[in-house]
Amino acid sequence: NNLQVSGDGFTQLETLAREFELFFAEKIQPKLRQETSLIFLYGFPPFSRGMAELDPLTGLACRIECFYRGVELANGYQEISDLYTVEQLFIQCNKIRLSRGLPPYPADETLLHLTPAMQGVAGMALGLERLLMVFFDIDDIASFKLN
Repeated sequence: NNLQVSGDGFTQLETLAREFELFFAEKIQPKLRQETSLIFLYGFPPFSRGMAELDPLTGLACRIECFYRGVELANGYQEISDLYTVEQLFIQCNKIRLSRGLPPYPADETLLHLTPAMQGVAGMALGLERLLMVFFDIDDIASFKLN
């Protein structure tokens, strides 16, 4: 795997991910703010997979996000269960870090050991502070405080 770094110092995948996030923030999220019901988005581009499995039929990341009025309340994904894929993701991450002069992350040996047992495992995390923001009509997470 040859790591292609562009003139701005980002890999092609990072550039795609940044463009996707910008598009999402400018075009999709404003529309989500207008919705008054829960919206679930799933099937993300593979460059934004994180540690999500890729759907063998579509090639999309098995990732899901739940929004209410434009606020991401929860996210989740189906865990990768292929050890080789997880190792390659760690290697790719560390190549990017090294290209920036950053130290590599050590391999997460516990995760690597458990990866084959993750077949069919999925999970979803709910952001309690985000749920409370919606409930109390708080617009900016920076102004959210629990006393």
